[in-house]
Amino acid sequence: DRKHISAALESFYNSNSTLFPILGEAGQGKTNQLCFWTERLIEEGKCVIVFSSTDFTSTTLDCKLKNIFGFSVRKDTSRLIESLHKKAEQNNDYIYIFFDAINECLHYKDEEQLMGVIALYKAIVDIFADKKYNRIKVVISCRSYTWKHALNRIAQQYQEFTITPKSDNLSAIRGFTSEELEQAYTIYGNLYQMATAFEELTPTSKIRLKDPLILKIACTNYLCKKLPEYNKDFTSVA
Repeated sequence: DRKHISAALESFYNSNSTLFPILGEAGQGKTNQLCFWTERLIEEGKCVIVFSSTDFTSTTLDCKLKNIFGFSVRKDTSRLIESLHKKAEQNNDYIYIFFDAINECLHYKDEEQLMGVIALYKAIVDIFADKKYNRIKVVISCRSYTWKHALNRIAQQYQEFTITPKSDNLSAIRGFTSEELEQAYTIYGNLYQMATAFEELTPTSKIRLKDPLILKIACTNYLCKKLPEYNKDFTSVA
């Protein structure tokens, strides 16, 4: 769990906002964080729906939602969302909807004019960005570069529905903190049977391994072995 962004998520849950973007570059742990949040919600008995954004090359968000809930394709999607929201309201609860890696939607079904990522984002806000749906919480993960250059301008049109942290760092996944690195290295060390204990890592190696992608590459490449003495042997593809 990345504590700083989980704290931002809790603020989002307690707000009147509908949309929460979680940003970060490739390999920084956005999907892992969504999985952690999903597991926690399931353990609490909450209603959570998770979408892989690549799925929308072959179907629309409308069709996907109707298929999940067995809703007639001839009926308007708004009637389905209103029904779900009403049930959540009756139970004094929320519905959580996660979209993983929206940047990976390169083409949105039946859309010929807009980029896939833009078309999917517009589909999300068209369905969920409504003040009367205050029991629906939508989390969208996206690469920082894509958000900045493809979605940021559009997202600004929906600021009243989107939580805006005081600092960009609060909604972005970047490198591990020292505490997070020790926890992550312990998990990876057990998984990959690393021969180097965390206490044996040099200060410079710890700095290098704070990049989640580098940590994963290093543990994969040195399965059941000691990590190299020099951190120049950790190869970054970021």
